Amino acid sequence: SSIEWNLYIVVQNYKSVENDEFDFPLFSNKKKERFLNRFVNKGNKVIRTYGELNRLAGSFEKLDDFRIQDIKIQEYLPDTLTTYDFNYYIDDEIRSDKFRKVMILEFERMEMDFLSYDLLSFLVSEIQQYFPEYICKGVIIE
Repeated sequence: SSIEWNLYIVVQNYKSVENDEFDFPLFSNKKKERFLNRFVNKGNKVIRTYGELNRLAGSFEKLDDFRIQDIKIQEYLPDTLTTYDFNYYIDDEIRSDKFRKVMILEFERMEMDFLSYDLLSFLVSEIQQYFPEYICKGVIIE
């Protein structure tokens, strides 16, 4: 049987024009141009510090409103989850979830809107790639 596909073009380095009008804000997953981001990405050493975690959380151009307030390591997933996995299609074939602890990242957001939880889910999914030994979840502290 055949499947019908919808194809979309992704425009790189879009420069907005003053007259551009969109129904929704434009977002990007582009990282900030900083020396430390370039330096860490060139090396293969993994650093597991609170400072490194904050650097990862603040490395995206369009996600400046999120600030990590606290990190909690738990044995089990909480009953209520704020974030969902953007990379659900990536399976970790080596680590079993039943042996991994849960890293709860508590964020403060300066201004809440209808996209806050989606943006936080993207950010936590990116952090998850750097901390595969944990199940990373995020919550917004009101």
